[in-house]
Amino acid sequence: MTRHHLHGLAALLLIGGGALYIFTETVAPALAGLGCTIGAAVLLIIAWYRERPNNDG
Repeated sequence: MTRHHLHGLAALLLIGGGALYIFTETVAPALAGLGCTIGAAVLLIIAWYRERPNNDG
């Protein structure tokens, strides 16, 4: 996967996680939204690593 794909997936996860935060009133979907936000952060870290010029991967 290219870093552009990873950025797109991270954006979708942030949108979905934000929608879970906004449109729910219970704890379980809010925790799922938190998981989406953490997943987006992980994808952005992976994308950042791929765009570095001197990586070994």
